[in-house]
Amino acid sequence: MRPARALSLSRGVLWLSLAGAAIYLAGRFSLVGIPEGDRGMEPTFRAGERLLVDRRPGRLERGDFVLFLVGNGQSRVARLAAVHGDLLEWVDGRLSVNGEPVGPPGGAPPDPLRPGEALVGRDNPDLPERWSRVSEKELRGRVVLAWPF
Repeated sequence: MRPARALSLSRGVLWLSLAGAAIYLAGRFSLVGIPEGDRGMEPTFRAGERLLVDRRPGRLERGDFVLFLVGNGQSRVARLAAVHGDLLEWVDGRLSVNGEPVGPPGGAPPDPLRPGEALVGRDNPDLPERWSRVSEKELRGRVVLAWPF
C-alpha cells in the first residue's frame, strides 16, 4: 500500500472513531442548568450554574446529587438521602438515615419509603419543603460536574 493511501485510510479511521465517541458521549451525558430563581440547592449549587449529568450512572449511592423529574415535565437537582429499606428516624429534630444524621434540624418526619421510592433532599435549610419522595423511575441521572467552579 502506498504511503498516501495508508495516511488517508488512517485519517478515515480516526474521524470514524471521533464521531463514534461523540455519539456515545452525547447519548450518555446531558448539560443541565439550574433555573433562575431556584434556590433549592444553595449553597451547593446556585441558579445559573451548569451541571453535567450522567444519564446512565449505574447504582446511585446515598449522598449523590441526582437529577429527577417533577410534575409538568420539569427536572430538579437534589441530594439522594435514602432508598427503600433504609431506616428513617427523626432524632433531635433532624432526619437520620440508618442511624446517621443527613440534614439540618427542621422539617417533618417522613413516613417509611415504599418499594420503588427514594427520598431526596434539597440543600437549602430555609426551604419549608426540604424532603421529597420520588419514584426511582423518576431519577434521571447523577451530577458529575458543575461549573462555574
